[in-house]
Amino acid sequence: MKHPSHPILTRLAKASAVAAGALAALVLAGCVVTSVYPWYTDKDVVFDPVLVGTWSTPESKTNEFWQFEKFDGQTYKLTIVDSDDKRTEFDARLFTLDNRRYLDFLPRDREGGGIPAHYLMRVDAVTPTLELTLLDYGWLEKLVTAETNTIRHTFVPKPIGESGNGDLVLTANTAELQAFLRKHAANTNAFPQPTKLKRR
Repeated sequence: MKHPSHPILTRLAKASAVAAGALAALVLAGCVVTSVYPWYTDKDVVFDPVLVGTWSTPESKTNEFWQFEKFDGQTYKLTIVDSDDKRTEFDARLFTLDNRRYLDFLPRDREGGGIPAHYLMRVDAVTPTLELTLLDYGWLEKLVTAETNTIRHTFVPKPIGESGNGDLVLTANTAELQAFLRKHAANTNAFPQPTKLKRR
C-alpha cells in the first residue's frame, strides 16, 4: 500500500516513521486515517502541561523531533521536523473519552484552500515517556470493506494511473466517531503497539 498522495500526508508519514522511530500503524499500513469531522466535542478537550516540550526516540541520531507548544486556550501547536529539516505544523487537541486520552490534530497548512483532515492518536502515557498510537489504516480499511455500514466513509479516488481503491476518508459526524472509538478503543488491531518517545 502506498502512502497517500496528498503532500501533507506524505510528509506526516515520513516524519512519523522516522522521528517517532517506527509508529506501527504508519509503517505497517503505510497510510493515515483521516476524518472530515473532529473526534472531540468542546467538553471533551483537556490540557496537560506535561505534554508541552520536544520529544524524540531514544535511539534517534538525527534532528527529527515532535514538539508540542501551548498555543491558544487548550490547543497545542504540534511541529514535526523530519530528517530533511522539513517542518509540518498542526493544531492538536488533547481530549478524554471514557477515561482514555487521545489527540486530534489537523494541519495548519491549508494547501489550495482544501478542507483539513483530522488525524487521531491514542495517548497511552505522557510520563515517564510519551506513548502514542495511531489508529491503524489497514485494519480500518479491511473492516469497512467487509462491513460497509460499520461507519460512514468514502474512498477518494486515486490520481489517474494509480491503482487501488482510493484513500479512505471517514465522513461520520463526531457523535458517530466517538461511538466507534468507544467500541474499538481497546482493540489491539485498531491500535497496535505504541511508540515511546523521550523528552529532549
